[in-house]
Amino acid sequence: MIELCQVSDIRAGGVPKDAKLANQLVNRHGDNVEEKSLTLCSGTDYININYLHVICPSPEVAKVRLKFL
Repeated sequence: MIELCQVSDIRAGGVPKDAKLANQLVNRHGDNVEEKSLTLCSGTDYININYLHVICPSPEVAKVRLKFL
């Protein structure tokens, strides 16, 4: 669970930098996983940032979710 006051940015797209994890996401969600994903950037300061990648069912859903966040 992320506390909303710690979320500094929400970005469209993005996949984890870990190649093994990124490949697992592509295998499970298809080649367009970056189009279907959102990245939440959070942390208590701008030095220690955590990235949470959320995969939506489709690119259209990701675009709608990004507008409401």
